[in-house]
Amino acid sequence: LLALLSLPAAFPFLGGNLPRTNDIATHVFRAFELEQLLRAGVLLPRWGPQLVHGYGYPIFNYFPYLPHYFITLTHMASGVDYLWAYRLVAVGVTFVAGWGAYLCAGDLFGDESAGLLAAVGYVYCPYLLMTANVRGGLPESVALAVLPFALWAWARAARGERTFVLWGGVAYSVIILSHNGSALQLSPLLLAYALWRGRELVAAALGRVSAAAGLGLGLAAVYWLPALLELDFAQVAA
Repeated sequence: LLALLSLPAAFPFLGGNLPRTNDIATHVFRAFELEQLLRAGVLLPRWGPQLVHGYGYPIFNYFPYLPHYFITLTHMASGVDYLWAYRLVAVGVTFVAGWGAYLCAGDLFGDESAGLLAAVGYVYCPYLLMTANVRGGLPESVALAVLPFALWAWARAARGERTFVLWGGVAYSVIILSHNGSALQLSPLLLAYALWRGRELVAAALGRVSAAAGLGLGLAAVYWLPALLELDFAQVAA
């Protein structure tokens, strides 16, 4: 039912022309470059040698590229062209966002109907629709789709379910590896929500949430650690 209700939100990517967004072409080009590097045996690239008219560009060192992996692997596994690979990933992100919101709200309110209502509301959130259909911000769309899973897992971990420390760490790492700006903005929200859900034993909750955050940072260190160490070699000011 949730997938059926989410279909209209994904409809622009199911056929016809792609939405004329700001960034789709950029992400498709980077995904294509990533495929060339993967085929050359570079699994965790930092430099895109064919970008910027062949002069090369260290985009993979400073911009998280997990969503580009999704496009590239969808293309390589299915054989569809890159634009259709982008479409399939965008549709999948829409469904994942709804599923995460369903789990998070269902856990919060203890009711499946509330979870379904929250999921539909999240899928049709104007900002999510604008990011997907106007900005073409797939990395941010992925991060926001995973946010409800992270909220759900961190809350469960804060309440003493140790298995969710692992899942909370994985979800947090996906946010970091998808869109670092979102990770910075969403981290205080994740912490506040988890501590509120575990408010009966705040000290213990803080310990488990810190473990989830530390695990997420550790899993994503392959991206953020080189970027921080080499920040002096890049111009990051607007």
